[in-house]
Amino acid sequence: MKSLIVYASKHGTTKQCAQMIHNNHEGDMFHIKECANLSLGQYDSIYIGTPVYAGRVNKHIKQWIEQHLDTLKTKKTVVFLSGMNHEGLDEVKEHNFSDAATKSLRFEHVGGAFKIDDMNMFEKFIVKVVAKVKTSVDEINYDKVNQL
Repeated sequence: MKSLIVYASKHGTTKQCAQMIHNNHEGDMFHIKECANLSLGQYDSIYIGTPVYAGRVNKHIKQWIEQHLDTLKTKKTVVFLSGMNHEGLDEVKEHNFSDAATKSLRFEHVGGAFKIDDMNMFEKFIVKVVAKVKTSVDEINYDKVNQL
């Protein structure tokens, strides 16, 4: 079975999860910006990773899923969400994806991380004020990622 891993990542957490999935499956891995002319027919399984910031997923991932939804529904497709909000998976799905996507694709939250050293000043401020976090935190669910 040949797999495709497509991801978007701002600070590297989603890319890290995508790489772990890639290591467990034979196939190809691409950043979303490299997927414009990609043919999905050759893949049996498709894993799509997006960060979640303030309840919003990456807009390019969202558009790509909707553009390819008819094909994705015919494959084993998993959308993995990387973010620190461990609650509210249904709410993230509802606010970011069409009903057709949420009903036909598998969604998994794989945890997330705050990589303080990789953030700009504004991001650091928001994380410190809202999440009350001052140092880097890694809450990736490695077992879940490896089971995908």
